[in-house]
Amino acid sequence: MAKMNLKFRDFLTLLSPAQYIAVQDEDNPLKQGESDTIFKGKAAKARREEELADREVKMIAPTGDPDLPGTYVFKIWLYK
Repeated sequence: MAKMNLKFRDFLTLLSPAQYIAVQDEDNPLKQGESDTIFKGKAAKARREEELADREVKMIAPTGDPDLPGTYVFKIWLYK
């Protein structure tokens, strides 16, 4: 199966600015007690994260967030 070749900045144009997202680093192997979440918040604020803009989206999964009941959160995995 081929890669998606979707840049994170391009993916953000498909989302509402108010959409909650959680971005994880696919290339960073976890060390014990370390989180792989590199951004968590609204899509509008993710646009300000310049170091993430050119990374490619590997996978997208809709999830829920216990801190935001009744809200869908897109969980996004990026790789370089």
